[in-house]
Amino acid sequence: MIIIIAAVSKDGFIGKNMAIPWRLKSDMAHFKEATDGHVVIMGRKTWESLPEKFRPLPNRRNIVITRKPEFKTEGAEVASSLEDALKFAEKDEFEKDKNVYIIGGGEIYKAALPYAEKIALTRVKTEIGEGDARFPELDNQKWNLISKKNGKKTEEDDYDFDFETYSLSLRYIEFAAVRSGNQLKTMRTIRQKGHCPFCPENLATYHKEPITYEGDYWLVTDNQWPYSGKNVHKLIISKKHAEDIKDLEPGAGEELLEIVKRIEEETGITGGGIGFRFGNPLLSGASVKHLHFQIISPQPGTQSKFYIGGNDSI
Repeated sequence: MIIIIAAVSKDGFIGKNMAIPWRLKSDMAHFKEATDGHVVIMGRKTWESLPEKFRPLPNRRNIVITRKPEFKTEGAEVASSLEDALKFAEKDEFEKDKNVYIIGGGEIYKAALPYAEKIALTRVKTEIGEGDARFPELDNQKWNLISKKNGKKTEEDDYDFDFETYSLSLRYIEFAAVRSGNQLKTMRTIRQKGHCPFCPENLATYHKEPITYEGDYWLVTDNQWPYSGKNVHKLIISKKHAEDIKDLEPGAGEELLEIVKRIEEETGITGGGIGFRFGNPLLSGASVKHLHFQIISPQPGTQSKFYIGGNDSI
């Protein structure tokens, strides 16, 4: 997942006099914990602002963006544009399930907004007044605040601060619940197309498992990204585009019970759970807003958990 991560003052600045305008050791620890083991992309000036002993950032794949063709550095890959840098990182995302963190500076953040799927901000409770680098203003129609946590100020922190996480606001899907690189790749295609992946006319384009049963109100198929430890993981998808319980037609409930009985008989499961995602996906934990049920039966001796609520981890 492409995640923008930054520390921002109350008046929107991220830098002053070509440096970070505060000392926040707690935020540095937060940044290290979040990005450790993942990919970090930054502009040349951000790279050069890092103390030499921290270049490259350890245990992370470092990619530096610069327009200077002669620029070379040890410990980092060099890209001529953000687009090229993201292409370099694709293999790690899709094959190794790593995140890609955009870590600055201001122009790189601005360029990354159309590509980002999550934003992690440390809101520093101070005003800079005059700085030389700003964080781009977020459009609240495009970004949902999904988590806000008070930071714990220590003696090594200049100011109080909060940790905020934003998720991209899209019509039919929600990136906060994406669980794997392959799922992420499909979700990006859906984002570009801008239509509902669970509506019957689109389902076969994105969902590679066959439809095993079709009723008047519901379609039944296997989940192509099942939870770990599963024995059976079925999706029961509304044939009509619906996002809330009130959108269901009167006969849908009766048919649903018959489908559950049928699945139980055909699969031979002796126990499990039924998960129903509806409404706001940040509350339901859904990656697709289209109404659907999930029937999950774990393998004996394992656990297969059904998550409710968005994943605000970064």
